[in-house]
Amino acid sequence: MKKYLLILILMLSALSFEQAYGQSQEQIKGLLQEGIQADSSEESTKKTKITKEKKVKAAKEAKVKVEQVTMLKEERAPKVKVAKAETKSLPAIVSQTYTGGAKSLMKNADQLFNEDRLYLANNYYSAALDKTKKKKLKGVLNYKLGFSMFQVRDYPMSEKYFEESLTYPAKKKKFNDAKFYLALDYKHQAKYEKAKESLKDFINETEGNINLDYQRTKARLELKGCEYALELIVENPAYLVTNPGDNVNGPFADFGPEIRRNELIYSKITGLKANPDDDTRAVSQLFSAELNKDQYSYAQNFSAILNDGNDYVCNPNFTLDGKVVYFTRCSLIKQKGNICTIFKSELVNGIWTSPVQLNSSINQENSSSSHPQLVEEDGKEILYFTSDRASGKGGKDIWYSTKNENGEFGPAKNMGSPVNTKYDDLSPFYHVATKTLYYSTDGKATLGGLDVFKSEKVVNGWLEPVNLETPVNSSLDDYDFILNANGTFGYLVSNREGTTTLKSATCCDDIFEVRTTQITLSVKGLVYAENNDGRALIKEAVLSLKNLTEGIVEKIMYNGQSFTAPLNNECDYELVASNEDFEDLSVKFNTKNILKSDTLQYDLVFKERKSFNNQVIGIVYYEYNQAKLTAEAPKTLEQVITFLKEYPKAQVEVSAHTDGNGADKYNLELSKGRCEAAVSYLTFNGIAKDRIVKNWFGESNPVAPEVNQDGSDNPDGRALNRRTEFKIKASN
Repeated sequence: MKKYLLILILMLSALSFEQAYGQSQEQIKGLLQEGIQADSSEESTKKTKITKEKKVKAAKEAKVKVEQVTMLKEERAPKVKVAKAETKSLPAIVSQTYTGGAKSLMKNADQLFNEDRLYLANNYYSAALDKTKKKKLKGVLNYKLGFSMFQVRDYPMSEKYFEESLTYPAKKKKFNDAKFYLALDYKHQAKYEKAKESLKDFINETEGNINLDYQRTKARLELKGCEYALELIVENPAYLVTNPGDNVNGPFADFGPEIRRNELIYSKITGLKANPDDDTRAVSQLFSAELNKDQYSYAQNFSAILNDGNDYVCNPNFTLDGKVVYFTRCSLIKQKGNICTIFKSELVNGIWTSPVQLNSSINQENSSSSHPQLVEEDGKEILYFTSDRASGKGGKDIWYSTKNENGEFGPAKNMGSPVNTKYDDLSPFYHVATKTLYYSTDGKATLGGLDVFKSEKVVNGWLEPVNLETPVNSSLDDYDFILNANGTFGYLVSNREGTTTLKSATCCDDIFEVRTTQITLSVKGLVYAENNDGRALIKEAVLSLKNLTEGIVEKIMYNGQSFTAPLNNECDYELVASNEDFEDLSVKFNTKNILKSDTLQYDLVFKERKSFNNQVIGIVYYEYNQAKLTAEAPKTLEQVITFLKEYPKAQVEVSAHTDGNGADKYNLELSKGRCEAAVSYLTFNGIAKDRIVKNWFGESNPVAPEVNQDGSDNPDGRALNRRTEFKIKASN
């Protein structure tokens, strides 16, 4: 039972990638048919010793005897890594199950391969290889197994069979493209030096062979990818990539992520028919998992209305308000052409409406359309999507269509160069905030198969796409890259090692989290004022952000709602707020030792302004008959300066006095000199002259008696009268 379960799972995984992401097998099938026909022709000329009875017996034995297995549990399928204890050799497994002659088994395998039932085909090929003793047939079967294993993305096994096939040279070189696919096996395993050598050999050995023009052209591109990989050094990766775990990913394919508030909405394959000979294909459905404090809830079926048990449902995309969803449905029945179509549904009273197919601008007859993404930019609604329509540049291309005044999508336009290539370009994601298109392609120099690239939108089109490098890209397939609005978090789909799978380490796709390593910091908050009921939001305030480390002051826009401003790393800050009806206030904070992106929140609360009118905030004293400031005077004057800077609308009256010794006129001039000395100190230290009111009174306003009751002189009283007072005259 276990071996059939593995077969079912692997059939599903191969199907999910090939059907949803366009890895075409038409050329490979053609090559196989060429080999089949040549081999069959050659074999038919030989004499056979098989009797009629043996032929009948062999035909009967060639029929597959498959046990019925129970339906796989959709919600709780086992999630285990490939265990060494269960990795019995494939020929050994198959030889216990399939009977018949090698040629008969190979014929059945060829038919299964052409029906896209690749895992079952692998078993028949392996059984045939295990039975035959003929070297020529061994070479053919190793070659075919290499192709079939390549299609299910089991690159180590594909490498093994292709290498083995090359030890059986054929006179007519029926399969002389083996080195090309062997090189891709090496590349997908990051064996870039070996891939380079194999690609060079293939290019040199097949020069002039017009039947291999496609592979030879692609080989030159793959060679550039190997050279790029070998030269690549990433010292400071832009992103961190991690697997979110078993609550999200299962043993089958998980792909097509979309962010809707705190939800991850994506496509998941949970099971398939028990009988591996059943032509009915497994389907994917939309699931959702809530993200709360970096933890995901267990994935749940998203909508019975959107999910269709007969079709492949994937690639959801929601409008900004979350009330409209665009998604893809693919018919996986061959008679229907395996066509993918984009649909739309609206959320009405909490229920999704029956999906409606988009118009012919998006869903063109006899072609597939998928990966929809609707964006709003410059007052327009634009739908980006993937299509293999005949008018493209080749393979799958990225297209876009703009909604017209009637709410219908207009004629689709090809993105053109430098985005699209003659190979596959798919899974577009346009980040509006940065005007950047992210997508995947195998039509440029890549680290593996599909790599994620980005292209910035400019006035005249798009800039040359740039590879996102590691760890976003790997030696395998990487696609469905998306980010949140501020670009700090998103998702990626890949078959890199570390996925949850029941077969080969790279057979099946998982969703991976993507987090920027470039820390983005900001400050936000609200502005309140105290009142009798506690506090209330105020509509007007002047806010500024002081970067104390770098000496930069920036104004912050405030309109009665939450304010926000960007911050730099490792800096000290002061947030300052003022309102003429309240006390000025400030908050100091810093961004030191913050290791991930964050938004700091500081709510500001104004207090009722204090009244300082006619309040003396400082007094300085003088030596007898001197206007010069004493050594102790600056301490008091600095306190006055601090107060005036804290209350920038306050004015200060500087009033100078003398004791009673000397003539009145002399004392008046002496007090004037004392006033000027104090004022000079204030203005020299940044206090504007128009904030100072100067007065001098001579001996006319004493504050202490200068004569004791017994008529003797009172020097302490005279010292108190030799003064300059600083009194607040206005503070609003």
